[in-house]
Amino acid sequence: MDVDITPRARKVLVFVNPFSGPGKALDIYQKRVVPTLAELDLNFHLIITERAGHAKDVVKTIDISEWYGVIIVSGDGLIFEVINGLMSRPDWEHAIHHLPLGVVPGGSGNALCCAINSHNGEPYKDNILTHSLFVLAKHKIKALDLVAVDTCEGRHYSFLSITWGIISDVDIESEKYRSLGNARFTVGALVRIVGLRTYHGRLSFLPCEPYRCHTSRSTSCSTWEPSVNANTADVVTSQPKSRSLSCPDGLGDSATEEVLRSRLQHGGPADEPLTPVFPEEGGGDLETVIANSSTPAADSTQLTCDSPSRGDAATPRPVETALLPPLSDPVPASWVTIEDNFVTVVAAYESHLGPDIIIAPEATFNDGIIHLMFAKAGISRSSLLKLFLSMENGSHVNSPDIEIIKVKAFRLEPITPGGVIAIDGEKVKYGPIQAQVLPGLARFMA
Repeated sequence: MDVDITPRARKVLVFVNPFSGPGKALDIYQKRVVPTLAELDLNFHLIITERAGHAKDVVKTIDISEWYGVIIVSGDGLIFEVINGLMSRPDWEHAIHHLPLGVVPGGSGNALCCAINSHNGEPYKDNILTHSLFVLAKHKIKALDLVAVDTCEGRHYSFLSITWGIISDVDIESEKYRSLGNARFTVGALVRIVGLRTYHGRLSFLPCEPYRCHTSRSTSCSTWEPSVNANTADVVTSQPKSRSLSCPDGLGDSATEEVLRSRLQHGGPADEPLTPVFPEEGGGDLETVIANSSTPAADSTQLTCDSPSRGDAATPRPVETALLPPLSDPVPASWVTIEDNFVTVVAAYESHLGPDIIIAPEATFNDGIIHLMFAKAGISRSSLLKLFLSMENGSHVNSPDIEIIKVKAFRLEPITPGGVIAIDGEKVKYGPIQAQVLPGLARFMA
């Protein structure tokens, strides 16, 4: 759905994170964004964020009727924060529908900007800022899929991706190279390919269409008994193992880094197939307003959630997600379940994860699909490097080393301790996680 810009409210709220990426967001705002907004005859109100959660606290309490939209000058992390602030409001449905988001690349991770530019036929590798401002200047309001994500800590709302394995390792661990901008991911990828880790886990999903096993490097296809049904919610029958899921304290915090340091890097020739690193044993005037808000393990390893609900009972869960059972319950029998050693699992709903990663070439902003992909252990380092390089043009989708399935919902249950799971590039507590797509729930400027 496209809606032309309306005259009802000509004021936008602008968030700038001065610490995002290489630290140029405020300079970008002053020199590039302000002149653009002036040309559009838009009044604007600036908030410079000074801590994590600042923007979330602001959008939770603003009067939606006063604003045309929100413009974010930062990376993807601040977009995630604003979306979750809007979704935590009592009037979340009105807020998420009537406050469209505009994005200006100001961080090291600018995936949504890349996707927006690409879908508008604008460049996103060179001069992405100039072209993003051009798109913003001529924008229409469009619908954007969100994904409801349940973790042991509660409910989150995602616009971009969920990652586990090498993709999340690179994303989170490359933070130390943030001064390099987008190059941080290239450096991080090379480091992790050399010291590759594999993770044992269980991946369950509800495919959009009848699922056929991808036989390359599969260890469990023969155990599946698929039966096709006309109902897409019942397209495949599998036999998932019923397990207790928990998030023990210490996983995903300081203990995570300790485990990663102690279990470390796997050496060997470039073409030697990899074995698991972990053994299977267990206003118009630049006014700045600062909001005054307050201020590889064995099957015996059990990662479970203490609460029987989908997440923390204190966390508002206003959106119904009928496809998702409580996180502590087994997945429905109609889902496919794969248990194996994985190099990476990625759930993407935008075409790009960055200027050099076209992760899901077929993805559109409002297709109602989670593009779920995974690579299993056994891929050589040279093949993995080729896979990463092919992501620049999206040709990795043709690789026999990766499987891609279009799904409506999925659950990931890590068995290996000490890994990293990220939602929209933001690290979350390590443990079981599940998600369901919410078609066209949000609005954005594109």
